[in-house]
Order: sequence, then structure tokens, then C-alpha cells
Amino acid sequence: MVLGFIGFGFLCVAFFLNFKQTILTSTIFVIAVILLALLQVFLIYKYAQRVRKRYFDQIFLPLGLTGKTYLSTSRQYHGEYNGRGVHIYLQPIQRSIVYPLPKEAIRTVRYIGDRLEMFLEAPLKTRLSVFNKEYAPKDLYDNLTAKPAYNVIKNVLLKFANPAEIIKIAEIDDLVVLGKEAEWGKSFIENAEIREALKNILTSDKFVGIKSVQINPGAISFTITLDLNDINTNYLREALGNLENIARAASKLPPPMVIVEESENERISRIDRDKLFAKYWWIIWGVLFVFLGIPTIILLFVFRAILKS
Repeated sequence: MVLGFIGFGFLCVAFFLNFKQTILTSTIFVIAVILLALLQVFLIYKYAQRVRKRYFDQIFLPLGLTGKTYLSTSRQYHGEYNGRGVHIYLQPIQRSIVYPLPKEAIRTVRYIGDRLEMFLEAPLKTRLSVFNKEYAPKDLYDNLTAKPAYNVIKNVLLKFANPAEIIKIAEIDDLVVLGKEAEWGKSFIENAEIREALKNILTSDKFVGIKSVQINPGAISFTITLDLNDINTNYLREALGNLENIARAASKLPPPMVIVEESENERISRIDRDKLFAKYWWIIWGVLFVFLGIPTIILLFVFRAILKS
């Protein structure tokens, strides 16, 4: 869209200044500039994809996982850990930073780390979330604390859970527990093995964003934003071990009274987000057509009318 406005501005200047003698020549020049700019953006993204692939592959491949790119520069890795399916997603996170100056503030955007989302298969058939007390959200899907890479699709299109059904269950050892079923949630957090694993995974100082453990109908997930240097094979192996301890202990608890089934869209978003986004490409193309296609068609008709006159 920005390139479209730039191109339109060039054409207006060319029209009034008769750049290169004809409007047609100016139009070709502007189109060439826009195409070169788009090619530059494409090459930058491809370079970033290669760099991130090379960096993360050396961390995840030793765990027996296989990876691929999703979205633009995000990565996903899949495989098994001690017989349980593992699905991990990494998304680069940027934060707006404000630098106050005597006369005015300068706002800039800076990369702060990667959001790591780790899913370990465990069909516990309920919903529950555990946060550190200082970072506890108002509900399970608070945008500031549990915002995944597919936030728009998850919260607008899929609605995996009704936030009104999520209640506060307990506070223990600086941990806040939210969930769908109070009785099961209390037995979960009061289990010594589970609480020890939660402390190990949630009290680590290596993070630059919100961290949480969630029980979903088909898997346990761990979400944290980490500095790139803190994402390493040993950290991931330790995190997976703690999630497995939680899954094993939770599976021995009495089953929840209300069984929650995993929807097909939720399952796809967990095991391969490329397939989830593929289902909604028509929305993405529709947005692109509205913001880029329609203005381009209008400009073509305008240029055609100018050239005929």
C-alpha cells in the first residue's frame, strides 16, 4: 500500500512536469521503481528466512525435530519427544520503544526476541492456564499475555474457548490458575509433581515477555518470549522434560467432569499452521485486492484516458 502511494505520487509529479517527455514513459519508469522495491523486499525476506533457518536448525535438529518456514520469517518444528507429538513455533517479536527528548519523544521499533510456543500432545480434554502472579491476565485469552502468532484467526474466526467460561481457580506459590473446571484445576495445582514442574518452567529468569503454561484439550502448551541467545537445545530439552512431567502426572488425575473436545481448526493450528492459514487465504487475497488491486485498476483506467486524449 505504501509503495502504491509512492508510485501514485511519482505519476502525479511526472504528469505536471512532463517527465521524460511522455506520461507513458513516466508510468513505465514508476512501475520499474516499484517492481525493484518489491524485489528488494522479497530478497531481504528470503535472506532473513535463510539466516533464521540456519540458526534454529542447529538448535532443533539435535532434538530429532524437522522444521520449515511459516508466515514470512517465523519457523515451526515438529516431531516426537518420548513418544509424544511435539510442535514448536517461533515468531520474531518487535516492541515499540519511546526515547524521551527535551522537546519531543522519538518512537522506534526494536526486535526484542522470539515468541516460543511449544505443544506437547496430552489429551487431557479440558482447558486450564497457569501464569506467574505478576503476569496473570484477566482471562485465558487476554491479548497482552496469551497472544499467539495466529491471534487474529484464533480470536476472531475460531474462538476456541468462550472467555466467559474461564474462571479463576486458585493462587498458590505465586502462581495463578485459570480454567474451565474448578475441581479438576485444584487437584491439578495441588499435585506436588506438577507444581514442581511448573515452578521449573515458569520461574526461569530467561525471558523478555510473558510466559504461561496452558492445558488444551489435545496438548499442553508453554509460551514464552526469549532473547535469541537464550533459545538453545539444553533449554528446550529441559522445558520439554517439565511439560512431559506435567502431562504424565495430570493424566493420573481423575478425569474432568466436563469433557472438552479439540476442534478441527484448533488441532490444525497446533500441528501445522501452514494448513490453517491455507484455509483463510481468500481473506488475505481479498484484503490485498481492496487495498492494492482496486487502486491499480482505477489508475490503469486513468492512464488509458490520459493517453487517448
